[in-house]
Amino acid sequence: MPERTLTVIIGVAQVLSLGFLKFIQTWLQREARAWRIAVPIDNTDENLVLVYAEEIRINAAAEQDLPAFIQGARPLLHRTIYEGQFGRNFFGLKDKPYPRLPTE
Repeated sequence: MPERTLTVIIGVAQVLSLGFLKFIQTWLQREARAWRIAVPIDNTDENLVLVYAEEIRINAAAEQDLPAFIQGARPLLHRTIYEGQFGRNFFGLKDKPYPRLPTE
């Protein structure tokens, strides 16, 4: 069977939320049950979020308190977006004034 993984790359760290992951999960349940969505936080497997139709997997510690993991992952994701190996700073891209996102 071929690999059935889509990857969602987040470009604004504030988008990472439990609501966003649940939105992806609901889409999988309705449209693509055989697939999974990978949401990388940084370049490690430890912080790779895998969203399946029936569950959200990360690592054992993160799965114990998903909201706390997400809260702690946002700053890490922000650093990855801007300072990672090929982050925005690498290309000299300036920050954009993004509109405020709704709170959960």
